[in-house]
Amino acid sequence: MYLCSANAVAETGELVNIDGTGNRVSMTLFGPEKLYFVVGVNKIAEDLPAAMERARNVAAPKNAVRIGGKTPCAVKGDKCYRCESPIISATPR
Repeated sequence: MYLCSANAVAETGELVNIDGTGNRVSMTLFGPEKLYFVVGVNKIAEDLPAAMERARNVAAPKNAVRIGGKTPCAVKGDKCYRCESPIISATPR
């Protein structure tokens, strides 16, 4: 069994996850047979474009700040700057 959350969920049924290393995405695709998503109402978006917007401009910057990233979204903590830079953590993993 694998328990996780999503960055966003569209009312039309799509789940959106953007991961720095892909570990959560890979586990949801190739992991255990039973998979449960726990999603708060704050993550629900009207449609897929709105869910992508939430994942990029709310969830991703907060996650980058949380892991101590050095990307523009982590430094400013406000939105995705589409910099495509690798996530550089402040602490070694």
